[in-house]
Amino acid sequence: MQLSENLFQSDPEIRDPRFDLPVLAVGGLASALLSVAGATGLLYLSRSSTGPSVGPTAATLDDAFSTVFGAALGLLAGSGLTACFARRGSRTVTGILAGFFAYAAVLIPVVVLTGPSDVSTGESFSFALALGVPLGLAVVIGSMIGAALGASHRMSFGRRRPRQAPPPRS
Repeated sequence: MQLSENLFQSDPEIRDPRFDLPVLAVGGLASALLSVAGATGLLYLSRSSTGPSVGPTAATLDDAFSTVFGAALGLLAGSGLTACFARRGSRTVTGILAGFFAYAAVLIPVVVLTGPSDVSTGESFSFALALGVPLGLAVVIGSMIGAALGASHRMSFGRRRPRQAPPPRS
């Protein structure tokens, strides 16, 4: 029994099962910020590059694609960074939780509140849930990439290293 406990604690591949809550909280906020900034930024670029010869349907579809793509890029980057900087627990699950928190706490309310006036709240909510499929895929992919980068570099973000003693004076 004692041998198996020592083996479990010394195995570098088995990580602490508890989550890194500070990284999870900051990562969730960063994912939300990056997704809203990405959606707004690409929407602005889309509107500034649309010429007068583009019809209203094409312009609307371009705006919608740019907004969803910007939100997906923001969630991908935010969940990837969260997974990369996680120090305890599963990196992938930490990144996924941060990305889905950003989606549920920020993007769903934004989609529902900024819906057109001729669309009901229920329809806006169901549309926001349908957007969860491509945005959730971006979160999972970003978390996997971030976990792979974090594990390969063995980042020591937030860890203290022991200082070397100064040489004795002669």
